Amino acid sequence: MLHNIDNFIWNRDAEPLLKHHTEHMLSISIAYLFGLLLYQQNFKPDSKKTGHPFFKYMERVWNLSFSVFSGVCFWGLISNPADFSVSLDVLFNQKLKFGYWIFLYCFTKVLEYVDTVFLMLNNKQIHTLHWSHHVITAVFTWYAALYKVNVVHAVFAFTNLFVHTIMYFYYFLTSFESVKARVQKYAYIVTLIQILQFVICLSVIVWNSFRTNFTLLNSAIPLVMYSYYLHMFVSFYIRRYQKKKVDCVVVETSERWRVTKLS
Repeated sequence: MLHNIDNFIWNRDAEPLLKHHTEHMLSISIAYLFGLLLYQQNFKPDSKKTGHPFFKYMERVWNLSFSVFSGVCFWGLISNPADFSVSLDVLFNQKLKFGYWIFLYCFTKVLEYVDTVFLMLNNKQIHTLHWSHHVITAVFTWYAALYKVNVVHAVFAFTNLFVHTIMYFYYFLTSFESVKARVQKYAYIVTLIQILQFVICLSVIVWNSFRTNFTLLNSAIPLVMYSYYLHMFVSFYIRRYQKKKVDCVVVETSERWRVTKLS
């Protein structure tokens, strides 16, 4: 029934597939980590060594496709709101277009492992922020959907799809040398949008914890997860962008001092 969005019922169409493919998802995630470990052990940075042009072309297609797909899913969520005033049992046993897009969103989390594959093919270093974010999000999102822990998790999907629509389109644009330099000037904005996403999600988690029972899947795990993301992305922002500003000021000041001394 996945092809029929108008008659999509979560408990009938999504839940059986999630249960059936849970072992596959975990196997792929373990294989991903194992492959990553092997790559990191044998990785040797070489700025002169780049990936084959075909890989770069495929990555470009991938980024544009994922941006468009994320945008379509995002629009699907906001244009088909669910009635969250009813109980979860009622909500997930009725026709729910909103649930259809949430279901597709869950599967995209595993597909995002392809990002790392392209980094490997192009001889890029893979940082902890990259792979940990992918694995944690994929596993948590899957189980959150499987156990239908709380409807506020839809906020996580909503914000993530919005961010990924922008982020993957940014990656697509930077793959063109003709505009890469101009586009990269706005890279900090993409990171700030990601940070805002985590702030919103943490706010929703805290708000929801006061109105419902504080449980492991419903509150504790997402609270730790998004706190970790916020810490990592803020640290990345400071290290990547703020430090550059400080270095530029130091260089500029040194140059001015040198010129003044010579004069």
